Amino acid sequence: VASYLQVEVEADGGALSKAQVSVKEAMKRVEQSLAAVRDQYTFATVKLVVHPSIAEFYEANPSASPDAGLEKIDTSDKDYIKELEDTVQAWTGEINRVIKEDRDSSEGSALRDIEFFTEMIGALEKLDVELARPAVKCTETALTQGGSRFALGKLRSTEKSKDEKLKLASAAQKLLQDLPITQLKSITNVDEFGPLVGTLFSSKSQPLGLMEKVKRVFVPQ
Repeated sequence: VASYLQVEVEADGGALSKAQVSVKEAMKRVEQSLAAVRDQYTFATVKLVVHPSIAEFYEANPSASPDAGLEKIDTSDKDYIKELEDTVQAWTGEINRVIKEDRDSSEGSALRDIEFFTEMIGALEKLDVELARPAVKCTETALTQGGSRFALGKLRSTEKSKDEKLKLASAAQKLLQDLPITQLKSITNVDEFGPLVGTLFSSKSQPLGLMEKVKRVFVPQ
């Protein structure tokens, strides 16, 4: 909107009117509000929705094993198996939604990055809990018995990506937490920077220097 107003004004060869100035100020307030929302961002809770018939059984029998629910399922019913396939494909989409979340590189804050990776780790670990639910395992077993392979294959591939993302996020979080952010912020004398920066890049003061740590975290081996 601001760009559009500026172009219009330049085309007319004049200055912004009071109304146009008000619009620009309002847009600036909106941008500030959006920035505040971004800084308070947390990952949405992901819950893998189970087929109603299976969900109903496990709600009535919360301590039942993953195999118990199979007694109520006709795995020869192709239409029912197709419904379960759609359910699993929805799970894959939900897992991918979390995996594809990324930090805002324009933020430029190591503390915000630590917060992001902490939230990412929490979201991925919650997915592990969801995937271990008896109702979820029952669904997977029913698909196997029903001869379905495609949906489960995609789910397994997505789970592998989830595990890799969790490993990367954990390593990145630890790397950032190892940075002496507080010490750097507290420096009041330029001469104090030398020794502190040296601890980041020197492998003598740490089992691995900073650059070697970055390489191991972000560069595929």
